Amino acid sequence: EASAPADGFIQRELLEGAPSTERTEVRILYDEHALYIGVKCLDSEPEGIVRKDLKRDSEMGSDDTFAMVIDPFRGFRSGYLFMTNPNGVRYDALLSTGSGNPNPDWSGIWDVAARLTDYGWCAEIEIPFKTLRFSAAEEQEWGINFRRIIRRRNEEALWTSWGRNDGLFQLSRCGILTGLSGVQRSRQIDFKPFALGGLEKTAGEKADESIKYGLDLKYPLTPQLTLDLTTFTDFAQVESDREQINLTRFDPYYPEKREFFLEGSEIFEFASKVSTPFYSRRIGLTESREQVPILGGAKLVGKAGNNDLGVITMQTDEQGGVPSTNYSAVRMKRNVLAKSYIGFIATNVADHKHSSQTWGVDAAYRTDRFLGSRNLDINFYFAEALLPDVENGNRAWRFQLDYPNDQNDFMFLHHVIGSNYEPEMGFVNRTGYRKTEARYIFSPRPGLAHTKKLLFRPLDLLYMTDPGTRLISREIEFRPFGIELNSGDTLEFIVGDYYEYIGDRFRIYRDVTIPRGVYTWRSGRFDLVTSERRPIALDISGRHGDFYNGKRSSLDAEWLFKVSRYYSFSLDAAYNRIRIDEGSFETRDYGGRLVVDFSTRVNSSAFVQWNSETKQVNLNFRLHYIPQVGSDVYLVYNQLWDDAEDRFRSLSSTGIFKITYLVKF
Repeated sequence: EASAPADGFIQRELLEGAPSTERTEVRILYDEHALYIGVKCLDSEPEGIVRKDLKRDSEMGSDDTFAMVIDPFRGFRSGYLFMTNPNGVRYDALLSTGSGNPNPDWSGIWDVAARLTDYGWCAEIEIPFKTLRFSAAEEQEWGINFRRIIRRRNEEALWTSWGRNDGLFQLSRCGILTGLSGVQRSRQIDFKPFALGGLEKTAGEKADESIKYGLDLKYPLTPQLTLDLTTFTDFAQVESDREQINLTRFDPYYPEKREFFLEGSEIFEFASKVSTPFYSRRIGLTESREQVPILGGAKLVGKAGNNDLGVITMQTDEQGGVPSTNYSAVRMKRNVLAKSYIGFIATNVADHKHSSQTWGVDAAYRTDRFLGSRNLDINFYFAEALLPDVENGNRAWRFQLDYPNDQNDFMFLHHVIGSNYEPEMGFVNRTGYRKTEARYIFSPRPGLAHTKKLLFRPLDLLYMTDPGTRLISREIEFRPFGIELNSGDTLEFIVGDYYEYIGDRFRIYRDVTIPRGVYTWRSGRFDLVTSERRPIALDISGRHGDFYNGKRSSLDAEWLFKVSRYYSFSLDAAYNRIRIDEGSFETRDYGGRLVVDFSTRVNSSAFVQWNSETKQVNLNFRLHYIPQVGSDVYLVYNQLWDDAEDRFRSLSSTGIFKITYLVKF
């Protein structure tokens, strides 16, 4: 019997509440193994359909797309996002109401096929039940929603949750998928062995040949709890971090990209990223972001009743004087009310010489029914780092109120971090402060020709003191004008007044230091971003004004050229010209990326970067072939040259061939 279609999509953009200009039909079927979604995207002008992307996990910002979200527990806190375009590209992500944005680094096992038709385009999606976590109930009721983007009009239409304060990620306003009966998550075991062969040559040393192998195992203990085991884990295929010239005193934050740590990562999320007790990049990576061998580990993630549960333990090998170390963490979230939670986390780092622990509690009250249909988020956390011989200044806490809505967006927070709060398994970019922030963004929609909305920021304040009362930092920014066009282009102007107290001189760049003292300055900047649907998309930001006791001018620019759906090329450049009493200097950072996508299962990219601080050129080439969903073949080549004194000599080169193959039992 044919499934009745879900249709009647309503615009969220550009005309809120208006019917979609083109009809969309979605049908859902299932069997004992998988969920099947059939999509018909009718189009009165099929020649206008845009399909420029072929690469797996591309966000397809320039294309017509169809996306769906699934909330199997109807808990309104987390879910799954699946998206495709007329080329059949696969994009997936984990949703978490705490993070605010999808986590696209997660890769689930599912498949899709799509093609153009004389009536528009269509797609067929297969999502194995094994990919999802859901309850053991005989009759399932899942939250579900669909979205279609018609790129040539920048039209966004949804099945439900089409209000401007809502959108696809507002899980509490999803529709309900019923009629799933007798569905069970397979108890099959997924074996994913890998083999890797490589050759590494470092200047002045003999070439090092290596052959590695390892195994990942995934087993669902219950329909809601999954156990992951890994041995001799290797992440050689993961794209390198982009180097950053850091002109601040504080550590930058790098996102996690390694697949093993991404499954269930939303459970380990804490109320604050800038002072979280758990930061998975501490495992198997040094502070300079070099790999440390991982002997093995285990991870248990999922649900137990009304609780989200995560447990992880990993053992690294000894390397370069760093002892073999165990990293462990336990995380639990108790779901309360419609979208809220209370959570607990504890971490432990131990080797044969020392151990340290951190624990914390956090809670959030979230609703999309405030004042009728407005979003409101109130959250709090408290954490303590248990360090040897440290009794004071080892705690941190924060209170935040967020009112994120389409026309009015207000945020207030107060954050306190002790001088000795250093979670060894976590991340904190700065210690020893009391910070208050307040921000208000006003975005009216005046109905002007070609204009989507105006962007004003009447208030953007940061006020920070040390643990006493001394003012150490103050930022007052004001956005007098900004505009977002119907085309997707945006332009903003920002002016700011800044205050910094420097207690100890710090090196800002090479041998130039900022002395102890009080500094005040003013500066302005502009940000211009053009739509990705243009043949050449631009992202440009410029700044000029005072800087500490001198002047600063800077320009950051990125150009993206979409030659066709098979080829794209991007260039980026960052330039700073700084003149201060202690010295004058310029920083330059250049990068380029060439992407060649042969099909949705074969793609390649070459990335090259140079910056004036390291005087090094880094080349990364990666070829990725997907023989079947869940299995991968990688060919990776990395080359590092030293450009100091214009010698351009090779420092190191590495070639890697890696195969991972999914076997199900």
